[in-house]
Amino acid sequence: MKILVIDDDPNSQEVLSDILSFAGMVVEIAATGEDAITLLHGNRYDGILVDFKLPGIDGWEFLATIKAIVTTPCIAITVYDNATMQDDAMQAGFDGYFAKPVNELTFAQDLMHLLT
Repeated sequence: MKILVIDDDPNSQEVLSDILSFAGMVVEIAATGEDAITLLHGNRYDGILVDFKLPGIDGWEFLATIKAIVTTPCIAITVYDNATMQDDAMQAGFDGYFAKPVNELTFAQDLMHLLT
């Protein structure tokens, strides 16, 4: 399974990459929505993890932009966790939602469940 992680925080990038790689997934990292869009033009992913707060194009704008060009499931991942935010994410078209910090023991399995 190949996952694109879009997050501008180096610590989050490392934690998510380590968890998913340990579970056998191939992980690519983009620090901005713009970088992610560039990667999408030359690669196929099984899932995209999208942080809401990004420099430039934020996670919401990223989703609106790419939903017209790819069918890859997009999963929101954010430190700004509350019930309203989760509802807003799902209504906007995200296919799933995780709060940071993720549960290191269950995150990879929970993500695979969402994507299969």
